[in-house]
Amino acid sequence: MKNVQTFTSQIHLPLAESYSVEDIKCVCKEYCKNFSWVVSFSEIELIFPNGSVPGIVVAAMVSCPLDVGMNHTMELAKSIMRVIPIPDIKIIYPDETIILERSDL
Repeated sequence: MKNVQTFTSQIHLPLAESYSVEDIKCVCKEYCKNFSWVVSFSEIELIFPNGSVPGIVVAAMVSCPLDVGMNHTMELAKSIMRVIPIPDIKIIYPDETIILERSDL
């Protein structure tokens, strides 16, 4: 048996009429191809006190050091924001959440 360090993260974003699931999926596929990264991609429903909206979760669970995983997740989130008009994206790590805003690009 072999134990390896595992990195996990999730990128959460709502869907809007100005972009599609396929737009986001294309960005993820291109990033994973270029950087040998692996993610899962799920359509979700984000539920709020006043209603709900469809959304996307892009999740990574890979064997790599923490700094490498955090860097890849941040760069993928930035790549998504460069393509779709969204004001911010939530990046969720096991012990913290980062809200990446358009001004951070």
